[in-house]
Amino acid sequence: MIKIGLDNIEQILSTVKDRKIGLITNHTGLNAEFISNIEIFKKLFKKNFIRVFTPEHGLYGDEQAGIPVDSYHDNNLDIEITSLYGNSGSLDDIDLSMRENDTSYTKKGMPLNFIEDIDVLFFDLQDIGTRIYTYVSTMILSMEACMHKNKEFVVLDRPNPISGSVEGPVLDKKFRSFIGIMEVPIRHGMTVGELARFYNDFYLNSSLNLKIIKMENWKRNLYYDETGIPWIIPSPNIPTLNSAIVYPGQVLFEGINISEGRGTTKPFEIIGSPWIDSYKLAREMNTSNIKGVKFREVHFIPEFSKYKNNKCNGVELYITDIKQYKPYFTSLKLIKKIMEMSYTNFKFYDKYFDMVNGTDKIRKALIENIDINNLIDDISNMDNNFIANYNNILLY
Repeated sequence: MIKIGLDNIEQILSTVKDRKIGLITNHTGLNAEFISNIEIFKKLFKKNFIRVFTPEHGLYGDEQAGIPVDSYHDNNLDIEITSLYGNSGSLDDIDLSMRENDTSYTKKGMPLNFIEDIDVLFFDLQDIGTRIYTYVSTMILSMEACMHKNKEFVVLDRPNPISGSVEGPVLDKKFRSFIGIMEVPIRHGMTVGELARFYNDFYLNSSLNLKIIKMENWKRNLYYDETGIPWIIPSPNIPTLNSAIVYPGQVLFEGINISEGRGTTKPFEIIGSPWIDSYKLAREMNTSNIKGVKFREVHFIPEFSKYKNNKCNGVELYITDIKQYKPYFTSLKLIKKIMEMSYTNFKFYDKYFDMVNGTDKIRKALIENIDINNLIDDISNMDNNFIANYNNILLY
């Protein structure tokens, strides 16, 4: 049985002792008995548990992507909930809000005065194993604040739900943003504890007082459904493990004027627009012999987000062999195929697409019609170089 960091009460107690603590978490911070880390900390530490901090989507994971979240006092938990994801203003267009909000660090860091009265800051929530996911960015900015204020930072480690596989371009630091804060591939293959160690070693010169409370019995080749740990929806548009598995590739559609399935029951598992020939697209993708996945013609009407209340035509991805399926390369081929179908409506949101990829080379290669296999080979070589350099920081 896998034991997550939160289950290791003895190490947590020895870390805290009589010091005052804060906790970065959300609704995913549960133990094997579905007891929240907030309840556990309140019981263990009573008056020493000062404050809870929350990332994008808020404490209960109910806010949509890119929407600023307010701070408040939670009456049921009787504790201050301090949002680290903005606290004022929003745009009527949630897609534009997401694209503008997540490329900026504004109101997303850990203000130094928030941790003045805290000695130890814990981080415990479920990540999804993809660079383009803001929970890790919140962790990184909080680590930096703790380093500046000489506070201890403790990560209660949890599984990477999509295994330890690595795929996709490594971030070019020129494209650093809140959706890409470290020079790692899109599918980085690390746990949050390993990411914290990576950032401390390579960015902070090990100057942060960092502690990782490790898991027990987790293996790098495991997907989340093999861990025996119940899946808790980490954010509104990652409802299932399947949506998390396809996300490292399908997230590219956030940077294109094609719906990524937001506003439906299958976000990221389906894509489409009013002007796509779904029958032709599904047929041509299925004859492309892409390993581990099949494509089904779909039609859908988003309740919100791109093409709200308009009928969209597209495809749904069905994973047939998870060991062979490569989410990033699959979606890259899907975008390439749509571009080959010569739709005059097709367009990139250039800045956001590049921020998602962590480079402008992918968009430029697609526009210049560079052979997709050569592009994939270049990215794979980049990943191999990354793996050779990061092995020494792995904990499992």
